[in-house]
Amino acid sequence: LKEYSDMSQFIILRGAYPFDLQSTSKKILSRRTLTTHFVRLRRNLKEDKLWEIEPILMPDNPNDWESQVWLIPDTAIASGSTISYLLREGLKYYKPEKVFVFTAVGALKGIKRIYGVCREYGVEFIPVFSQSIFAVSSQGVLPNLPLTDLSIEHKRTISGKKFYQKAHM
Repeated sequence: LKEYSDMSQFIILRGAYPFDLQSTSKKILSRRTLTTHFVRLRRNLKEDKLWEIEPILMPDNPNDWESQVWLIPDTAIASGSTISYLLREGLKYYKPEKVFVFTAVGALKGIKRIYGVCREYGVEFIPVFSQSIFAVSSQGVLPNLPLTDLSIEHKRTISGKKFYQKAHM
């Protein structure tokens, strides 16, 4: 990432502390500070069991999207609907060269959805995981909420031995 001088991060505000790359930018990025935009989206489950996204807070100036590289940190990715929505909205205004998605854990199903949006627009997609790529169940542990259960025990979950062992301590 040090080779790029024009980067913006899009922080998705959720119920917990947001995942912000600003504190790590001095270590992995050439810039002193990252241009940061805050995003708040509400997900509503429709009757057909698909997520509908409602924007609450989005960059409102088309120029806010103009960066060579978009960095999207998100604590966890299940269905990928939130980031896919963010990308589709931003790609109406500007097409970056690359989109990096940083996540602690994510489902392969969600990553594939995000990749599909990037591929559709001809943007290189680079997912960065710090722990595991989870298989996501079609019926989550939360009643009637599909694509929400990220289990380390799922047979298609990909994880390192150390993380798997820590999950069982």
